[in-house]
Amino acid sequence: IEELLEGDGAIGIIVNTVKEAQNLGRELKDRFGNNTVVILHSAFIATDRIVKESNLLDMIGKNGKRPKRKIIIGTQVIEQSLDIDFDVLITDLCPVDLLLQRIGRLHRHERKRPDKHKNPVVYVMGTSDSFDFEKGSVLVYGKFYLIRTQCYLPDKISIPSDIPDLVN
Repeated sequence: IEELLEGDGAIGIIVNTVKEAQNLGRELKDRFGNNTVVILHSAFIATDRIVKESNLLDMIGKNGKRPKRKIIIGTQVIEQSLDIDFDVLITDLCPVDLLLQRIGRLHRHERKRPDKHKNPVVYVMGTSDSFDFEKGSVLVYGKFYLIRTQCYLPDKISIPSDIPDLVN
C-alpha cells in the first residue's frame, strides 16, 4: 500500500468481513493518518452510512473532487451500487461474480490518473495453494466458491469480454 501511495491516487481495498475492515482501517490510519483513510462497512448505523457513502461519491464519484491520495477500505457495500472510481484495487478473494463487481469500481470513469496508475490493476488477497482461506471469508462465501474462483481466475481479465466465461 505504501508503494502504491507513492504515485498518489485513490486506492480501494475491499475485504470480506467488517472485522477485517475495522482492523485494517485502524492499522492504516495509524500508519497514514486519519485524513488519508476512509472506512465503509455495513455495521455503521444507517444514517452514518448514508453520509459516508455521500462523502465517498463527492470524493471519488463520477464528478467528485478527487483527493491527491486516499485509501478507501470497505466491505461488500462498496461493490454494490456505489458509482465510485478507484485508481487501483486490492480485494479479498471472493466468488468470481462478486469479484467482477468489485473490479467494476476500478477505472470506472474516464479521467486523468496518476502516472503510476494509468493502467487498471487489481491485487487479490487471500489466495492459498492449500485452499486454507481466512475463516471469515469461508463463513461469508463458503470454501467451494473460493476454491472455484481461485482455480479459474486468470492473471489478466478483459472486461466485458471475459465476464461470461468467468461467471460460467
